[in-house]
Amino acid sequence: MNVKAIYSTYTTFTLLLAFAFSPLAYSQTASLGGRVQTSAGDNVTATITLSSSTGSVLASVNTLCDDGTYLFEGLPTGATYYLGVTKVDDFPSNQALNGISTFDLVLVSRFILGFSTPTIYEQLAADTDGDGSFSVLDILLMRRLILGIVTSWNTPTWRFVRPNTGNALSSFPVSLQGDVSSFDFVAVKVGDINLSAVGCE
Repeated sequence: MNVKAIYSTYTTFTLLLAFAFSPLAYSQTASLGGRVQTSAGDNVTATITLSSSTGSVLASVNTLCDDGTYLFEGLPTGATYYLGVTKVDDFPSNQALNGISTFDLVLVSRFILGFSTPTIYEQLAADTDGDGSFSVLDILLMRRLILGIVTSWNTPTWRFVRPNTGNALSSFPVSLQGDVSSFDFVAVKVGDINLSAVGCE
C-alpha cells in the first residue's frame, strides 16, 4: 500500500470539501438601483458614481429623462458601497438661475417671517450659501443672482438627499446584502422654492 498516495488523495479531498463549503464557492451578487426625482416627482438627469469602501470608483451611470432610474448589476454582496450624485445643469445660459424668480424671494421671506413653514426640501433650497440655515442673507444672494450681479453660487447648484431627509451628503453608504431596487434620491435645486427649475431636458 502506498501511504504517500493515500495521504495525498485524502489531503486533496479535504481541500475540495473545504472549498465547496466556503463563501468563495458560493459568492453572491446583487443589483443596486433607484430613481432620481424632484420632491414633485419629476425625473432629473444626474450622474451616479459607485465607489468601494476604500474610495475607489467602480462605475458610474447617467439617469435619463424618461424614467430617472439608475442600475448597477453584478455587485458582490456583503460589502458596503458608496453612491455619489452630481448634476451638470441643463439650463442653457445661467445654471444657478435655473428656476429662480422674485416669487422664490417672496416664499423665503414668508419662511423667515413665520407666515409659512418650509418642508425639509424647501429649507435645503432656501439655504443658498450652504451654511445649514436660511436667512435674509440668502434672500440677498438670490436677489444678486436675479439682477445679474453674480452668476453662480459658492455651493453646488443641485443638492441630493435621500427621501424625507435633509442631509445632502457627498456620498451615501449602502450595505448590500441582496438586490436593492429603490435606493432613491430627491434632487433639490438651490434657490428654487416653487419647483420651477428644469431638471431634465
